[in-house]
Amino acid sequence: MPELFGTDGVRGVANRSPMTPHEVLRLGQAAGRWLGSTGRTGPVLIGRDTRLSGPMIEAALVSGLTSAGVPVMLGGVLPTPAVSFATRHMGLAAGAVVSASHNPYEDNGVKFFLANGGKLSEADEDAIEALLAEEPAGLLAAGDAVGTVSVSRGLLQAYIAHAVATAAGPGALSGWTVVCDCANGAASRSTPAALRRLGAKVFALHTRPDGTNINRGCGSLHFEVVRRAVLARPGAVGISHDGDADRVLMCDEAGELVDGDRMMGVLARDMVGRSALPGGVLVATILSNAGLEEALEPLGVRVARAQVGDRKVADEMARLGAAVGGEPSGHIILAQNGPTGDGLLTALAVLGIAARTRTTLHELASLVRLYPQHSGAVRIARKPPLEQLEPVSAAIRHAREQVAPRGRVVVRYSGTEPVARVLVEGPEAELVRSLGQQIENALRGAIGAE
Repeated sequence: MPELFGTDGVRGVANRSPMTPHEVLRLGQAAGRWLGSTGRTGPVLIGRDTRLSGPMIEAALVSGLTSAGVPVMLGGVLPTPAVSFATRHMGLAAGAVVSASHNPYEDNGVKFFLANGGKLSEADEDAIEALLAEEPAGLLAAGDAVGTVSVSRGLLQAYIAHAVATAAGPGALSGWTVVCDCANGAASRSTPAALRRLGAKVFALHTRPDGTNINRGCGSLHFEVVRRAVLARPGAVGISHDGDADRVLMCDEAGELVDGDRMMGVLARDMVGRSALPGGVLVATILSNAGLEEALEPLGVRVARAQVGDRKVADEMARLGAAVGGEPSGHIILAQNGPTGDGLLTALAVLGIAARTRTTLHELASLVRLYPQHSGAVRIARKPPLEQLEPVSAAIRHAREQVAPRGRVVVRYSGTEPVARVLVEGPEAELVRSLGQQIENALRGAIGAE
């Protein structure tokens, strides 16, 4: 099973390779054997989002883990950061989430967390893949060595209480009006509940999952939904999750997008003012806007860039001792809260700064003035090295010449979908749009899917 793990676990169309029950069972067996080989003992907590295929994939994963002798705790529907939180605070061997994040309901996936709540390293994933290549017969548990299954209740409420405590407790957002789009996903109960406990007046959208409506016309991929709701309520702000709520986008009082870059700018400036930004460094990715660097440079903050993926960000943060890092998509990691992205805690941290400083979100976010960007995706049939595709390489070279010296061009294959992603950033919106479309057309001609 080559390249089984992408940038965020294993993902694909449910009931199609690699997300068939049989293959997920084998994945669970390999993960269970890997845990045993590394001396990690104890239960594995499994949470999931609201997809129709969630219970099916969960059952297969449970069968795989328990057949490898690993006890399993079922948490039910939980935001991904809630699984990370519970795993590290309950002293568990590992955690797992059945989710395909922002993807449509037809997709599903599995991602694992270590005992500290962080994602598996690439070496860990390679070790699990190596075990998948072996025939497990005779190496699995038997008799009373078979793993047990239990149901852990109250984890969602514990996570909500943790979020409220992190945001300085009940009443911290008294007087605020917050629209939250929960994407009919895993945060449908937790985010509205936490905001209400903090004293906010809450208008909750898309909180009635039916198995097929997760991310459908709502959530962080459809910012216009929360924007309309905010503009209909003068003075309100908005937050918009993806299906598993490990990321968030925000909408200010003027209806403007506050993406991950702008949130990181707000957080970093506040930390600098409190002498709470170790090394004066923030970790972004190659996709982050140059406007973030321009905004933070006068404050003495250096922006280090990692490759795409919150695991890459977390690794670079650990290496540099950074307190904050993230991606434009809204995966933000606050080291004091844990090693993974948490959409709810990120939104509460930003709103907490606004409440404490008696400043509007619009005023805070205006620190970062973003360069115009064109962001697109092309469905592809295969993933050859881009440098081998001369028409694509030529289009990329031309675009880089046109947006120099401050602009950027990033073309990469997605680690979670069969698409090539194109980002062009520069001083003029029409220019970057045209250049981005030229690259996309070259990709379609070279490797586009029919």
